[in-house]
Amino acid sequence: MRMQGNIEPLVEVVKGILEDLSNRDLIKMDEKNVKMMFLTLLGVDSTYFIKSEDENNNGYVDLMLKRKIQHKNITKFEWIIELKYIKESDRNTLEKVKSQGLKQLKMYGESEMVQEELEKEGLKKLLIIVVGKKDIYTVNLS
Repeated sequence: MRMQGNIEPLVEVVKGILEDLSNRDLIKMDEKNVKMMFLTLLGVDSTYFIKSEDENNNGYVDLMLKRKIQHKNITKFEWIIELKYIKESDRNTLEKVKSQGLKQLKMYGESEMVQEELEKEGLKKLLIIVVGKKDIYTVNLS
């Protein structure tokens, strides 16, 4: 993720966590729960400054990962990540949610705050959609 720009190994870890959840765990499951999984896993590695729901003129970026100066030599990529969660029963809304998420991600990427805080070179813009507890879709805008 830091050097090759590949988030799939992290997504696979989250997928494993989701698969271990019971149906009762999913009753009130939403985007915040998914975000907490990612925040917890990303927090183990102190390479990035992690900002959650960072406000900008175009809304709130779900996750922004900013390179720490002391780790610049081992961190090529910075990230803005938009997260979405869809209950299994609402799977038919996937394309609509995907379209909405990509629109938000594009706006965030063009926002003044992101332009000022993150370097254009090496910026990854990613949409992650979790459906129920079995599927995670990723769409890279970069």
